[in-house]
Amino acid sequence: MSQAKSSGRSSSLQGLSALADLHQAMGGETSHVSSDGLAPVAARSELLYLSRDKKKRRGKMVTLVEGFLEEEDLKVHLKSLQKACGAGGAVEQNAVLVQGDHRDKVQAYFESAGYRITRKGG
Repeated sequence: MSQAKSSGRSSSLQGLSALADLHQAMGGETSHVSSDGLAPVAARSELLYLSRDKKKRRGKMVTLVEGFLEEEDLKVHLKSLQKACGAGGAVEQNAVLVQGDHRDKVQAYFESAGYRITRKGG
């Protein structure tokens, strides 16, 4: 019985992959599905570093996100983060700064956007 289920699943996955190939051949966007066809793969694989910092900021705490490859992403994410955290922020040296300690909210935001997040520091 398990062979029947697995062969049925295999044929349906092959049909889906053929359909995805046809879609891509016709100029459609690339599908973000893993090689086994079951789990979606994040559209972005950038690794971002999330930390809390207060150096050179007169003792004020900021949440710092570093590691962006494209600069145009910074301003879009900054506006969304400011709204989500209810705090001010800025873009400095290819990094996003959000005023205050909002590491949990910022991490949830970027993970939902498909980025990989690594916390550094304490």
